[in-house]
Amino acid sequence: FIEALSAQQPWSDAPRGHVDEFASATSEEAMAWADRLAAEEGMLVGPSAGAACKVACQVAARDEAAGKTVVVVFASSAVRYMTHPLWASLTAEADIILAPPPDLSNDPPLLRWKSEEHTPLQPSTE
Repeated sequence: FIEALSAQQPWSDAPRGHVDEFASATSEEAMAWADRLAAEEGMLVGPSAGAACKVACQVAARDEAAGKTVVVVFASSAVRYMTHPLWASLTAEADIILAPPPDLSNDPPLLRWKSEEHTPLQPSTE
């Protein structure tokens, strides 16, 4: 289980159902697997999904899993991790080759164009 899955969620010793075993991944492994998922599968995921995938692949590689389907759920995408060190090399590369993104902040001016300045096209009279 990954602790603190949401902000201010207290850790609880409450029953969690039947648990067959516990598995883990280091932070380095989790980030490496997240990077691998992005490079090989085109999936933008965070370190927790990387850890889940690493463990799922270990389970799938077992002899008793031969011919069976192993399912892993990635709870979210990596959008919130865009400033995470996991993506530092890709961010640096993108900064070099891509134009800066447009300013979509809510800072003034909030009005991007004025409707009263818009002149609708008039039907052709020809």
